[in-house]
Order: sequence, then structure tokens, then C-alpha cells
Amino acid sequence: MNTEEILEQLSEDEIDRSGCTDLSISTKVIPVPSRNLMAVGGDQTEMVQIGAYFDALLWNEFCDSGEEPLTLVVGYGERTPDVLSALALLNAANPTSPIQVQVDFEPVSLPVPELDGMSAQRLQQFADRDTAILPKLAREIESRVNDPCFTWSRTLSGKKWSGRVDGLQICTLSDEGEGVIRLGNTKRASGRKPEHKMIRDLLDADERQFGKNDAISASKVIKCLAVDRRQGILSTIQPEHLLESRICRGALGLECLGFPLDPVQTQFPAAWSETKQAKYIDLLMSAGKVPWVIELKVARSGQGKEYRKAVAQAVLYREYIRWAKGLHHWFRDRDMDATQCRSAVAFPLKGNPQYRQGIRQKIQFLADLFSVEVVIIPDNWNESEA
Repeated sequence: MNTEEILEQLSEDEIDRSGCTDLSISTKVIPVPSRNLMAVGGDQTEMVQIGAYFDALLWNEFCDSGEEPLTLVVGYGERTPDVLSALALLNAANPTSPIQVQVDFEPVSLPVPELDGMSAQRLQQFADRDTAILPKLAREIESRVNDPCFTWSRTLSGKKWSGRVDGLQICTLSDEGEGVIRLGNTKRASGRKPEHKMIRDLLDADERQFGKNDAISASKVIKCLAVDRRQGILSTIQPEHLLESRICRGALGLECLGFPLDPVQTQFPAAWSETKQAKYIDLLMSAGKVPWVIELKVARSGQGKEYRKAVAQAVLYREYIRWAKGLHHWFRDRDMDATQCRSAVAFPLKGNPQYRQGIRQKIQFLADLFSVEVVIIPDNWNESEA
């Protein structure tokens, strides 16, 4: 059932959105207090449907949603298998969950999905990345730039090296030593943004090619971009990547339950169904033998909605690591126990003290249900290091 078809099964006077705005509950879900039921159409995005699980829990706790058992109705659609896999993991993570899940108003069982199908491929990708040799030109540029916020990295499936200033990709380089300095896709409308104008002013073009004879000139440009990333236009874009990078390079510490966390891996691939393409964990960290999934968010608006999404992702990624047993020896090789994996969400808060307290209370309620830690990032986390 899509949203319209679900609405046809309900009378108008059954639907009551009272309190939903205050709770930042999506307008795409359908609350039915008299039945203590929340519904979401199969035409909605995967994250809206998964998010409805958390919307329902919040609504049940903070609204007068009736005496009936809490029910989440998911309309059947092309995303249903992946959505049900995610809901199965959420139920496994919180076996006392009061939610009864139905598809098209019919009860369903939620067996934990098989998550090991991609483990062998992932292990090979890890090995290939770990043995990849940084090109000589990349090492020379890194030495000339000599700035801790500039690093080279390689994605699991990528064939090129990515040069980043505090998480923002500003250049790429092939193994053969052919590079280009460019910020995003300047051919799209985004090319008119202030950061792209800054790049054009610096390069006299949207991009610049460079090779083995251009190390000095390329390094000068990258130095300028690194400075701007700290205190200029570039410091205002992709804030979550900026936060991730500052934690990884030790400019900002992170701890949970009184233990300082050490970075292990950024953009670790995870999935929550047998067919779903990988999603990437922001940060994989550790405290002793315990791996920690860290989901980072920096919301410009809609803090309740964004940080609730972070809790959902933190739970699903943690459960993936616990259930994908084929990856466990990767953790053992790094002296970690994947079965003990924990998770946290980390984010800054905006607004007056009363508003912050309200957001924190609701996120903490959901996080506690799934044993997710909540870390509030200091207000000054993105101040320039000069």
C-alpha cells in the first residue's frame, strides 16, 4: 500500500497529528491515536519508513496515543524487504520493544537477516586498500603542504587517491600520477555556490590538472585551500566531514562512558539487509578491545529529526558489525571483539538552553532504549585553529 491507499483504510477523524510537530515527527507518517497505531506508505523513502519506527516510539512515550498495543503499519512497496530487514535488526537490538509491526495491516514475523553475504568481498577490499602504495607525487605534495588537516585516502572501491582538507575532497590522483584539483561537480547548479567561485578565483578555472612536474604549484593551491577550510568559505560546507576529520586527527577528543576513544577507520561499509548496497559508518573507533560505531551529525535545522536519524543509523550499523560474523576476524586482527561492539551518536546542539534540553531529552529517551550513548559536541568544536 502507498500512502494514499493507507489513508483510504482510515477515517479522517482517526488521524490526529497533535503533538507531532513538537516531537519533529515526519509529516509523511500517519498517526492514529485511537488505535495506538502509526502507519507509513510503501512509497516513502527507506529512511522515512525506518524512521517511522522511532517516530512511533517517541509518539507513544510523549503523546496521549491510547491504551492499545503500539503498532507500526508499513505499506508494501519495492523497498519493503530492506525496510523489514532493518526493523528486524532494531527489534533484535531492543527485544523489549513494545512495537508490533504489520505490513498492509497484517502482522509479520521479523527474522534477523543474513548479513554475511558480502563479508569475503569486503575483506578483499580492505586488503587491497591496505596494500595500496601512495604515489611518489602524493607523498611529495603532502610533504610540501605540511598541514595536519591535509591527507590522502582511498575508498574501498575507488581507483584513485582522494586528497582532502579536513574531510573535504579538493583533489584526486591516479596511481600513475595524474591529478586534478576540483571541488565537487562544477558543471551542475552547485557550481555557482560561493565555494566554487572561490576555487575559480584561485585557479582561474573550475579545475586544474597536475602531474609530476607540478608538485610545487599544486602544493601552493592546496595550502591555500587548507587555510580557507579553517576559517574561510570552505569551513562552512560539509560540517560532518569537518567534525569527523578533526576527531580523527586528534584536534577534538571523543570519549564514551569515561573512556577516550581511538580512531580505527573512517567510512567503514555496513548494510542492514541481504540486498542493500553498503552504507558507510562515519567513524569506527575503539576503547581497548571494544569497537565503537560513531554516527556524527551537524544539523543546520531540524535537529530533532536529524539526530533521531543518527540514533537509527548507529543501532543498525552496530548490529551489522555484531551479526556479520565473516568480518569478525578483521576486528580480531586489530585486537577488538566485534561481538561487543557499542554505538554512540555525537552532535552539537543549537538554540537556547530550554530548547537544547528538550531535544536532548527526546534523543536520550530513544538512545537509552537501544543502549546508544549520546555525546554532545562542544559549541566551539569548529572554531579556527589559526
